[in-house]
Parts: sequence; C-alpha cells; structure tokens
Amino acid sequence: MTNSTFLALFCTLVVTFITGCQPNTPYEPMCRATHTSITHDGDFGACVIRVKHQLLALQNEQSFQLSVAQKRSTESLACAAHRGIWETMGINLEVGEPLRYDPINNVQLFDCHLMESTLPNTVPYATPNWSKASSHSIVLIDPYTLDDKQWGTHVSPLLLRDSFNVATDNPR
Repeated sequence: MTNSTFLALFCTLVVTFITGCQPNTPYEPMCRATHTSITHDGDFGACVIRVKHQLLALQNEQSFQLSVAQKRSTESLACAAHRGIWETMGINLEVGEPLRYDPINNVQLFDCHLMESTLPNTVPYATPNWSKASSHSIVLIDPYTLDDKQWGTHVSPLLLRDSFNVATDNPR
C-alpha cells in the first residue's frame, strides 16, 4: 500500500468516525430567561405560550398538556421551563415573568415569548423526531373549549387558564 493510498484511507476513516459519532439530538441551546436569579416555588417549570389568543400545547391521542420539566440542581426553574420546551417541541424561546404557581403539582408557570416566525404556517405539526415528548403533535388550542378531563395531569386546568389570561400574546 502506498503512502497516498494509506493517507486517503486514513482520512476516510477519520471523517466517517467523526460524522458517525454526531448526536441525533441537536445540542441544547443556552437558557434565555429574564428571571434566572429569582427563586421560585416548585420543582418543575413550564411555559405558557399564547399565540393569537390560543395556547401552544402538546397533544397525544387522549389529552393535551404543557411541556413540564423538572429542575436540575444547576438550573433555575425558568431555565427548566426553557429546556422543557426545547426537549419536547424543538423551540428556542425566551422565558419571561413567572405567572402562577401550582402547589398541587409543584409547577411554576412562566410567560414565554416566541421569536418571530418560530412556528410553521400550518399547525398542528409533528414533534421533532428526537423529541422527548410522549405526545405526537404540537397544536394551538383554546384552553376554554376543553373540559378538565382533556388536560394532562401536570398542571391544574384552572391555574393554566388563569395564567393564559395574563400571558403576553405572541405574534405568529
């Protein structure tokens, strides 16, 4: 085997090794939150995302739910909410003001803000293939048209609707 053949084979193996070891999941973006240093109640964080008077939510066959993430020891609840949206919906957003605390489910709800044109023109759309969501699609819904049994168990429907009322409307 000549040196040039060996070098070509070696380079091919290196490139194959490097590209073959890339993760299927994109790297988690840096937390974008306006209140990371404020202490909030709870062990879980969730975003309330209001878009044109509708709520952005996850949907499976039987229920709707918010993306709720457990706080890691090194992050704030606002950053947990940011991470939860990224891991389930693949959306990088900004976490704003705390809205309400759900003491029964130990969840702090935040007002979250999308960047312009974050959502596709057609909703519902599928969760990313690398998503950690057990849900199948991302939808815009009116939280007042669903009965309490149609909501997942992570957040009180009453507190969710109350938070939705005070959340900032995002442009689409």
